[in-house]
Formats: sequence, structure tokens, C-alpha cells
Amino acid sequence: MTLPRQPGAGTALLRLAAGLGAVLLAVGVWGTLVREVSFGWTSYTPLTSGASGPRTVVLDAPGLLALVALVVGTALVAGAAGYALARRRVDM
Repeated sequence: MTLPRQPGAGTALLRLAAGLGAVLLAVGVWGTLVREVSFGWTSYTPLTSGASGPRTVVLDAPGLLALVALVVGTALVAGAAGYALARRRVDM
């Protein structure tokens, strides 16, 4: 008979990584898809009423930071989930 393990520092660190990853993922999605981008003067009339298409991602400094946050957040959430599943499988 084995006793249940008490949550320790590893579990707290895992929850912190998953939470930070979720926040970075949300910031990255918001920064790449919701941010309003306007372009400067052009010598032709745009084909649409807006300056850019609905899913255009502009790789300026804020766009790159949002993309980095998206990638890092995804990696943190996936790493925390994989670690938790592997640790649970080992304990069985």
C-alpha cells in the first residue's frame, strides 16, 4: 500500500509554468490578431476599405514580441502538460 504524495515544490513550479504559459499564450493571440495596424501613405487605392486584411500579421516590434509570446506560451503549456502526464504515468 502506498500513500498519496503530497504536492511539493515540483507541483507548484509546474502550475506556475502552466499559468505563465497560458497568460503568454493569451497575450500572443491578442497581440497578433486583435491589434489594429495602420500603414502610411500609398499611391493607390486599397482594394478593401481597411488598410490591411482581417488576418494580416505585421512583423514590426510589437508584432514580433506578440509572436514570441505566442511561441513561448505554447511551449510552456505543452511542456507542463507533457511533464504532468509523464509524471502521472510513472506513478501508476
